[in-house]
Amino acid sequence: MRFSAVAATLFATASLVAGAKNRLEKRDAITFSSTPSSFTSCQNSTISWEAVNEPYMIVIYCPDGGLWGQITQNDTSYDWTSLAADGKQVGMQLYDSQGNTASVDPVPAVAGSDTSCVVCPSYLGVDSC
Repeated sequence: MRFSAVAATLFATASLVAGAKNRLEKRDAITFSSTPSSFTSCQNSTISWEAVNEPYMIVIYCPDGGLWGQITQNDTSYDWTSLAADGKQVGMQLYDSQGNTASVDPVPAVAGSDTSCVVCPSYLGVDSC
């Protein structure tokens, strides 16, 4: 009788562990696969990532405060025209539909030959320049 109780407990524990493992495997990782080392004002740069749980939301922000963009899409790359002024830092945060996240360290913005598109990052209508 004692052996049966121990065996039943071990079986139940193994089943719980296997179930938890299966749930974790369903939440696939999300990672950036290509990001620029800097952003040139008013020029396009491609940001790409590896993930399987669409849609994805990429947030492009200034670590000093404010957002330049928040985009939701099913593609695993995004071409961003840099709105950041020379000297600003640009951060990126990525989310998928399962709650997985990825981020990269902020990279600098550098001046280009065209600065006509440069804007202050903002949040809830408040600019943070």
